[in-house]
Amino acid sequence: MNRYIVDCEAIGKNADIFHRQMATVQIIGVVKGNGYGLGTVSLAKVLLKKGIKMLAVARIDEAKALRKAGIEVPILMLTPVMTEEEAACIVDMGLIGCIDSAESAVLLNSVSEQTAQITEVHIKVDTGFGRYGFLSGEEDKIIRVAKHMKNLCIGGIFTHISNPYTSDRHSIDAQMAKFKKTCERLENERINLGIKHVANTATALKYPEYRFDAVRIGSGFLGRLPIKDSWGFSRVGYFESSITQIKWVPENMNIGYADVFKTKKATKTAVVPIGHTDGFGVMKSRDTYRFRDVLRYMWGDFKDIFKDKRVFCLINGKKVPILGRIGLTNIVVDVTRIECSVGDKVVLESNPLTVGANVERVFIND
Repeated sequence: MNRYIVDCEAIGKNADIFHRQMATVQIIGVVKGNGYGLGTVSLAKVLLKKGIKMLAVARIDEAKALRKAGIEVPILMLTPVMTEEEAACIVDMGLIGCIDSAESAVLLNSVSEQTAQITEVHIKVDTGFGRYGFLSGEEDKIIRVAKHMKNLCIGGIFTHISNPYTSDRHSIDAQMAKFKKTCERLENERINLGIKHVANTATALKYPEYRFDAVRIGSGFLGRLPIKDSWGFSRVGYFESSITQIKWVPENMNIGYADVFKTKKATKTAVVPIGHTDGFGVMKSRDTYRFRDVLRYMWGDFKDIFKDKRVFCLINGKKVPILGRIGLTNIVVDVTRIECSVGDKVVLESNPLTVGANVERVFIND
């Protein structure tokens, strides 16, 4: 049976790095996307043990799971309320709502008024991401919301950086200028904005000046950074499978789909029952098509010609290559140079975000 092993100690060490680096600001633990593949509740519980006192999610069902598990810390919704049903859930569960328009504010205020409750909200500002948020220049709308929605209490204001990974910080500075201008206008109207937060993992690490009152950390707890790691983060998970078959195949034998690999000599192979259906070998697709992006892809492909792009796994502590293409439910590995038997454990590196829902998560060192 395939399992995904999660090392809680490694998550804790990553959290310690953030606590040291962000010592003067609040850390909001983001557990959206099924806890980045680890499980919403499971990741949240590890983070709470490491001193995280506020969580954030993107969807109501994620917040429901946390509350059902008995987690009572403040939970911020990162996406705005869209329906009366969502508004009722936010009020009933004591969540921190997100408002990004007069319409979302009216909806949440109305439900709060009906139940005679005051609901904390964070204002979402769109400074250049193009998704949710009051646009820069719509401060008058925010002012009216703040002054007339009596059942809403503003606890924060935030935005989302569109390109925190770039070495050219022009777009980041431009977004920050818009965010600061919006905040200044609102504060001039004597509106208490609560905590200000804009930085995700990459922004928080690269640009300390933009940490403001709080930072939102998610994938960083998993040790997966889209920037160069200068802090010593650790990967926290790996696949665990086992060998189901071992056999010798002759020279010039095809291995796997599409006839892309043939053995150069007699080879001892092992079959491991893991593949795309488990989320192993699933890659992010290319989704940008500007001319400079196409050139960048071409340059990357050219450099790959000179790299060893084989995928490896560990069997009995020995590194062995996968042969041929990764299948839906199986891979074949070259075990010619190692001692192994059917049933031996196989360890494979994989991003938890791609791990299938069918795969059991096993937490160790909790």
